[in-house]
Amino acid sequence: MFIVRAKKRNQQWAKQYSKVTDVIAQLKDLFTHCRIDRSSARSNRFEEEPKEIEVSKDFEFTYSPEISIDWYRKNTFLYRKLNSTLRVQDVELLYLFRFFIRDTSKQLEQNRCRSTVRVFRGQFMSKKEVEMLEKSIGEFVSISSFYSTSINREVAQKFLNED
Repeated sequence: MFIVRAKKRNQQWAKQYSKVTDVIAQLKDLFTHCRIDRSSARSNRFEEEPKEIEVSKDFEFTYSPEISIDWYRKNTFLYRKLNSTLRVQDVELLYLFRFFIRDTSKQLEQNRCRSTVRVFRGQFMSKKEVEMLEKSIGEFVSISSFYSTSINREVAQKFLNED
């Protein structure tokens, strides 16, 4: 399912398709099509840096839905492009990423903790963002990306030192 914001470019793209709902997770017929899109996405969009060519080839030949989280955790084109795409809500790229978003969501659900777990994330935030989160305590907060977290506070703090 895609949520299209009032961005003119995304509206124009969405008009090309009569319906864009629930084509991601339910229709087995699309798996072959998704594999084709994955190869197309790799060759057309994700090889911006020469050092990523080998990684993208490895992705094309070794990726499977069961290891989507492992691929997300690597600091590669996939992690960077997916997060960027989710943040700016580029519908065309979201469509290309649908196989990976579906696979990762399914894998996260399968490995979901049944009890509350405290996790940590190292990330710089503006004062405005912190104030917004403080006002949202006890409320639903919508996040437009997958968050990488750790149960180890020191691991999360290392990410603050990398920037």
